[in-house]
Amino acid sequence: MNVGTLKAVAYLTSVGMLGGIVYVGYEFFTKEVKEMAQGVDHDHTLGILEDVTAPSPPKIVGLDYRGMILPAIRDFDWTGAPPPPPPPPVDPNKGTEELEKKAIPIEDIVTVLAVLGDLEDEGNSFALLGFKPGSTGAERGPGYYYVGDSLPKPDDNIAVFAIRDGGVEFSFADDEREREFLLPPSVSDRVIERVASLDDVKRRAERLNFEASVAAARGDADANAQTEKVNGVFQIGPGDANTFAQDYQRILSEDVSLQTYRDPETGKKAGIKVSSVRPGSIAARHGAMDGDIIISINGDSVTSEQQAMQYVRERSDQTDVWRVRYIRAGQEREEVYHSPDN
Repeated sequence: MNVGTLKAVAYLTSVGMLGGIVYVGYEFFTKEVKEMAQGVDHDHTLGILEDVTAPSPPKIVGLDYRGMILPAIRDFDWTGAPPPPPPPPVDPNKGTEELEKKAIPIEDIVTVLAVLGDLEDEGNSFALLGFKPGSTGAERGPGYYYVGDSLPKPDDNIAVFAIRDGGVEFSFADDEREREFLLPPSVSDRVIERVASLDDVKRRAERLNFEASVAAARGDADANAQTEKVNGVFQIGPGDANTFAQDYQRILSEDVSLQTYRDPETGKKAGIKVSSVRPGSIAARHGAMDGDIIISINGDSVTSEQQAMQYVRERSDQTDVWRVRYIRAGQEREEVYHSPDN
């Protein structure tokens, strides 16, 4: 076989192999790749993509002015003084124990030796109080106390709130502390017989005469005095009393707004609602607040502004103590007002 024949055979062989490769590639791209594309699971592919953790955002290089730089400049101690020592640990029960120590029961301070009550005018009621041995007032002798009177120092944060039901009710300068009621130790006590004697009535009359002379000597200085709340009892100042007597129509029309209150369940009249109170007014200084519902005065129900005014006018000459029961924030309360001597 000559060289030409070998070249021809090699050429033909190369052409045949190239044609085979082209055919195989054509079959793969037209059939196999198409079948592979048809067999792809899209849900599986989507799951794989979702499982890929997203790259974290790039970190900010620098300092936060408002969160780091400004507090450091503001809080830095530029004096160079050492920092103060840390405060001692706070005992949560310590405050409660101290309050309990200060809140001494009234029965550990005084004894109600006797009472003389006036049902028509509580201002004429008085009680004879003695001080317990061991109390701060043990060296003081017994004394007579009327509604609104405070005990002598250092117990002047305690006052006689009421004299009724054969005993004495005490109030405290701390409005959060509940009032306490105290009865005489025994009805058979000889002190009661002595208090009910003519000598004690004479002492009471001398006290009233003394108080009247003191009030007259004060003159115009006390005539303009305003109302003060002393140990839970409103002591109505002569100045406020005169202002209300002379200008009550303007006060009721401008300083306070009243309306009849009806029980939401029955629809019946049940009191007087204070719709609004002007801050700093005479009504506000006497304890009135928006939303208060006045239900009774000295135990008698009132349901209208006119009825309340008529009630006070008819009894002002005979009554010095006014007990006003009212509802505030759903709770029934009571305030006591003591009229001035004049």
